[in-house]
Amino acid sequence: MKLQKLAALGAATLAALGLTVGAASPALAHDELINTALEVDSATGELNALAFVFSNDIMQIGTEIIVTDATDKNVATAAPEVSGPNVRQPLDAPLAAGAYNAVWRVVSSDGHPIEGGFVIEVAEDGGAEITATSENDPRFADESEATEGETGELTTAAREQSSFPAGGWIALAAVVVVGVGTIAVFASRGRKKTASAQAATDAAGVGTAGAGASAGSADNANQGGAAN
Repeated sequence: MKLQKLAALGAATLAALGLTVGAASPALAHDELINTALEVDSATGELNALAFVFSNDIMQIGTEIIVTDATDKNVATAAPEVSGPNVRQPLDAPLAAGAYNAVWRVVSSDGHPIEGGFVIEVAEDGGAEITATSENDPRFADESEATEGETGELTTAAREQSSFPAGGWIALAAVVVVGVGTIAVFASRGRKKTASAQAATDAAGVGTAGAGASAGSADNANQGGAAN
């Protein structure tokens, strides 16, 4: 019965570890952009920055945002501001009315770059809105090889910094299996030793009883001879 309980405990532990590994695996997937917003000046109502929110913290290195007008002039010359999953890109306000092509690229928490783009329409009164998704800026493609080189080591580091990698869970599961097996073996040996000791005790008791009976028979025979 004890062995069955130990086996059940081991199976339950392995099942729990499997669920944990399964739940942790999606953390290795690339991060995603979940929201884009246009920031406007509260006093003038003019567009002055772009705000991005991602599904996970963004690495400080590798973030680049370009916003170009009809003449291909970049109006996002300031450095982007990265804070956890939030990225803010100041613009060279005020912007003239017209269409602007915005493209972005960041390095996700797993070390891989992700990118996208959209079109901004700025009205005569300074108001703005996102009107369409744009093609990625070709300048990003020119730098893709260099970026892969920079982020290759970051990818490894990001995986090593995970709270507990899948390999660790597998190793822990192996330790649990070995531990349960060892306990089961010792428990089985203990039961065998106990059974052997009990058998020996029972045999000794039978031998003692037999010897007592023989001695009693001998005494009775001696007494009968003396009477004769």
